[in-house]
Amino acid sequence: LISKPLISIIMPTYNTDVSTLKEAIDSVRAQWYEHWELCIVDDGSSSEKTKEFLTSIKNSKIHVNFLQQNNHISFASNTALSMCSGDYVALMDHDDLITPDALYEIAIAINSHAPDFMYSDEDKIDSRGIYFAPHFKPSFSRYQLLSQNFISHFSVIKKKIIESVGGFAIGLEGAQDHDLFLKVSEITDNIFHIPKVLYHWRASTGSTAHNFDEKSY
Repeated sequence: LISKPLISIIMPTYNTDVSTLKEAIDSVRAQWYEHWELCIVDDGSSSEKTKEFLTSIKNSKIHVNFLQQNNHISFASNTALSMCSGDYVALMDHDDLITPDALYEIAIAINSHAPDFMYSDEDKIDSRGIYFAPHFKPSFSRYQLLSQNFISHFSVIKKKIIESVGGFAIGLEGAQDHDLFLKVSEITDNIFHIPKVLYHWRASTGSTAHNFDEKSY
């Protein structure tokens, strides 16, 4: 790799089960590519176990911020964004996993295509650790994005572009990522698809990976 940019991963948390949160963070720690930072924002969790675990993290690459009240995911994501030092920002949920080569593949894409926005294929993981439902995505299509958020995970965008469109919209919680992708696609067509599964979306009770009706909003 000629260029080795710092990739900032943002991860909002809220009353996350400690075991799944630890697995998510461990999947970041296990990255082949070493130039990363993880920016975690706890969105006013009431779970003492969640807060105690986050407080116990001692890693110079992992930054944790605690909000005093629950402001919901858009606000927490914007707070995490303000903590980022990297030129590129990756979006990761608090209970999901990325593959060990995820950031390495992102770095390869940056070196070979210099995209403003990139995304990968993904699959789901169940409570037994079994992978299923792989989603092999197409190259970028503005028309498809207008009808559905086919991009979802694993998404990495230049920080300055996210900031230029105002970040995550307050009031669009549940669709904040789709809204961001639409706004970004309006100002750049330099969007690259990495045709590899780099993200495991956890299908657990309460997750839309398990049932889209879990979050009515």
